[in-house]
Amino acid sequence: MTSVGDVEYSYDGLGRMATRDSAVFAYSGLGVQPVSDGETTTVVSPSGGPATISDGGTFGVVVRDRHGDVSAVVGSDGGLLGSRSYDPFGGLVATVGVVGTNLGFQSSWTDPDTDLVSMGARWYEPSWATFVSRDSYSGMLRTPISLNRYTYAHANPLAYWDPLG
Repeated sequence: MTSVGDVEYSYDGLGRMATRDSAVFAYSGLGVQPVSDGETTTVVSPSGGPATISDGGTFGVVVRDRHGDVSAVVGSDGGLLGSRSYDPFGGLVATVGVVGTNLGFQSSWTDPDTDLVSMGARWYEPSWATFVSRDSYSGMLRTPISLNRYTYAHANPLAYWDPLG
């Protein structure tokens, strides 16, 4: 995907987003999620998930739920800066305060204008509960839902997830 509406994207040699309009993205090693999107900088934990974020003026510790979603950011004083919750397919249900990061569902980067989620290999549309492009994996006949190459988490996000798209 090179553009959506007025937003334009470019990619690096590994297929990761290099720019969004004029914002330049940075990555840690071969990771698929950005550590900087031109607005915020994320420090990645040893497990690979976001640990802290900074936007130049605010510093916060990232809190993730069991699904890996960024559910809250706690300030350096221990106070809650913001929280959000998602439905099982990644639709935003509620937001309190300012979370201060574009990381969200599955700790993946979410475009602030389109709400599309960058899951590494593909873009995901939470309101449709599907990917916007088909998977390169063709699926297996013994698992019929896997034959739908746009489906997120075998259409069962309470049991499965798809961290790499």
